[in-house]
Amino acid sequence: MAQLERKLGLWAAVSIVIGSVIGSSIFMKPATMASQLSSPLLLLAVWVVAGVVSLFGSMINAEVGTAIPETGSTPVSLKGALATAVSDTPIATLGGNYGG
Repeated sequence: MAQLERKLGLWAAVSIVIGSVIGSSIFMKPATMASQLSSPLLLLAVWVVAGVVSLFGSMINAEVGTAIPETGSTPVSLKGALATAVSDTPIATLGGNYGG
């Protein structure tokens, strides 16, 4: 089996995360949320809870990525996890159609 070369360094990874945050319009969300919530403390609590949920999601994704040493990210892990339940069902993702 061919080995993957590690080409993403710290600078590239940080740039990807920053680009994703800016691309998801993170700077426009606080004003909308503040107008819908009654207090600044409640707004802060919502952001903290959302951050913790995001952290758990990224930790789970990292764990699954290290447990399944194949390229393909989410489609490969879903195919491995759900192989018996949906062995003939293709998994549709944003990147295309995998499985089946």
